Amino acid sequence: KIKDVQTFLKKNKKEHEAFIETATTYFSGIRQTQMLDKQQRDNASIFYYWNDNEVTGKGAWRIENGKQKFYGPWEFYYSNGQLKSRGVLDENEDKDGPWEFYYDNGTLKEKSVYKANLVEGQSESRYKNGQLYSLDNYKNGELDDEYKQYYYNGLLKQVSHYTAGKKNGVEKNYTLRGTLNSIYNYKDDEFEGEQTELYISGAKYRTSVYTNGKQEGPYKEYAINGTVIMEGNYVNGSPDGDWKERYRSGKLKKEYTY
Repeated sequence: KIKDVQTFLKKNKKEHEAFIETATTYFSGIRQTQMLDKQQRDNASIFYYWNDNEVTGKGAWRIENGKQKFYGPWEFYYSNGQLKSRGVLDENEDKDGPWEFYYDNGTLKEKSVYKANLVEGQSESRYKNGQLYSLDNYKNGELDDEYKQYYYNGLLKQVSHYTAGKKNGVEKNYTLRGTLNSIYNYKDDEFEGEQTELYISGAKYRTSVYTNGKQEGPYKEYAINGTVIMEGNYVNGSPDGDWKERYRSGKLKKEYTY
């Protein structure tokens, strides 16, 4: 009877609790090592990490202050069982050395090298269809040197340059057809110097000049036949002085002053 069972459990509370703890430890050990043999479990170096009744990782850990601390080679998984990432964790549980990351369909998403949990050197990212998305270079976890980005069809989208995480130097952008779309110049993440935008044919569409991130100096817009259809000047980010607009033929359309 339920009442008799409850009475028994109440009288033997300590023994009951000890049994539960022993059984929990026993089955937890089997679950974490996937081994039935006790000696094999005791000598196991690889463990399975569970979350919400799903294996989400596999690797080595040790117990520190009652908590699991991961180290060495590890693999992590999606809920569908597909590999999510793999690499080595150092004694501080930081990523160290080559790491690979995957989409939930098994396609490679990213390959990077880490040092103390910071990306170091070249990093490669891909779209879910396997096409290359970007080639980056890192130093101390920040973008440094050349950066390349690609369209979904594999054509080059952008080439730019970074120094200590900030965009510096020339950036070239391309259309989905592969033609040059714009040429920008940067200094510490801000426009600096001449900026040029192009028609899909490669002809100039617009030119401007920036100083310390603000438009400063001559501005021109072009018709596709090369005619300057608008020109003027900027001071401290605002239009200034005399401006002119022309038809594609070159005939003056209007003049105004700021």
